[in-house]
Amino acid sequence: MNAAETVYLDHNASTPILPAAFEAMLPFLREGYANPSAIHVAGENLRRVLEEAREVIAGLLGARPAEICFSSGATEAINQALRGVLEARPRRRKLVISAAEHAATRDVAAQLERRGHPVQVVPVDARGELDEDELDAALDDEAAILSLLWVNNETGVVTDVARHGRLAHERGVVFHVDAAQKVGKGMPALGDLPIDLLSFSAHKFGGPKGVGALYVRRGVSLRPLIWGAHHEGGRRGGTENLPGIVGMAVALEQAVAAWPVESRRLRALRDAFEAALRADHPDMLVNGAGAPRNENTLNVAFRGIEGHGVVLRLAQRGVYCSSGSACTAHDPGPSHVLAAMGLPGDHIHGALRFSLGAGVTVEGLARTRLLVGEAVAALAGQGS
Repeated sequence: MNAAETVYLDHNASTPILPAAFEAMLPFLREGYANPSAIHVAGENLRRVLEEAREVIAGLLGARPAEICFSSGATEAINQALRGVLEARPRRRKLVISAAEHAATRDVAAQLERRGHPVQVVPVDARGELDEDELDAALDDEAAILSLLWVNNETGVVTDVARHGRLAHERGVVFHVDAAQKVGKGMPALGDLPIDLLSFSAHKFGGPKGVGALYVRRGVSLRPLIWGAHHEGGRRGGTENLPGIVGMAVALEQAVAAWPVESRRLRALRDAFEAALRADHPDMLVNGAGAPRNENTLNVAFRGIEGHGVVLRLAQRGVYCSSGSACTAHDPGPSHVLAAMGLPGDHIHGALRFSLGAGVTVEGLARTRLLVGEAVAALAGQGS
């Protein structure tokens, strides 16, 4: 199968690295091998490169350079945010999350609960939106930190972080946002939002894997997750991944510049594809329909089939999508996000997520539509 026959519809899991980001990394994989913390000229030159990349990323996010702490990615940054705040605020011990959070947050919450920290999970409604009354009750005098996804990685449902952040601040609660699916896809300046901590990964917007960052608003106290020397202002020990950071800065520049046009293109493609699938499968559900959704994401559920089976059949024909989060792809159970939304039992196993990005075309989606129809019909026939 040649590349022209493949259709990649799993951009929420990972994106292809942008050529400019790849090229920008190469000098620091070849000649620029000194340690940026070294005091000799080679090290000082690379320190300048590192700080220039930090300035670029901070500027694009609407933050101060000193508020950007580089990490290995969003998962590490989430760990640092949640664990770091709870360790720094011993008088408040409770973590508040939603029922639709990514596994990275859910697993940290489970570990913290085992260590004696109360964890309150706020339910979501059938559209995937947070229950406002339950959130209000959860943000009590025991709550230390609220952690929410900005954009749900499975359904694309967008959270009103400005509203929830204001409520958290009124209650003296630190607000962390998992922005893995939002950074590079059109967002207000962080300095204008009631967000204290924000985590993201470069590979979600055309950068390399294994690098990301945690935004830490000035004045927010948190303990380091990784100890060791003075790196990142004492917030994260370990020599910085300079090639990855340079690639991340270039990728973010390009993603931010392209998004005004790309967002309109992706929305039009997504909406047309959704309408076509609805026409072909009248009993198909669109998860998150009616709620604000990110432009590139479509999550649907077919009745009486296994979504994993459709994913595998499509992959054999060169179409790559998913049945949920890549981080839980090997979990045989239904999606916890869809379960929290109350998806009917005859649909919950039949979910598919199509996440669009660069390179997705009308022709590729037309081919996908036909192959989805074939796969659904075949699997439905097996179950009858």
